[in-house]
Amino acid sequence: FILGVTTAASEYTQKSIVTTYTVTPSRWRVVLAKAIVVAGVGLVLGLISVPLARLIAAIWFAFGDGDWNASFGDAVQYAIGTMVAYVGFAVLGVLVGTLARSPALGVGIGFGLLFVIDPLLGSFSFYSEYSTSAVSQTLLDPDNRQSNQPLFGSAIALLALYAVVLAAITVGVEDRRDVHA
Repeated sequence: FILGVTTAASEYTQKSIVTTYTVTPSRWRVVLAKAIVVAGVGLVLGLISVPLARLIAAIWFAFGDGDWNASFGDAVQYAIGTMVAYVGFAVLGVLVGTLARSPALGVGIGFGLLFVIDPLLGSFSFYSEYSTSAVSQTLLDPDNRQSNQPLFGSAIALLALYAVVLAAITVGVEDRRDVHA
């Protein structure tokens, strides 16, 4: 998330967005390009972190007394969930960073939404299954899903829905903004 916010908002802070919009006046293309780049970075981080985490867990449990199910199917599901979560939250970060236009403000808004407002709304039963914290918990640990969390496929769909809705808002707001030097 932070990577996406800083990637999008730093261009506004440094005023280099003027050059970007002079070269490519279509703002949705700029937002889409940033989202694709940050999603690619999130995907690569997921591809690296999941096998590394599984290796460390296997070593950890080999020296301990615990029991660990390290089946290939579970590893694939964890890998897919982690990569989708990394990509989805990175794209959400780009969109929030574009709206905020300041890395500090974007990170503050993101943390406020993800760690304060979302859990408060998640305490209401009608929203708890749709909260971003429930989505991330389902994607990052699909074996420990609680009854108030979405199913794995639903969590992916919800994250995509949140990204599409926020993208529509971001592009709509961004199209109406003036670029000042």
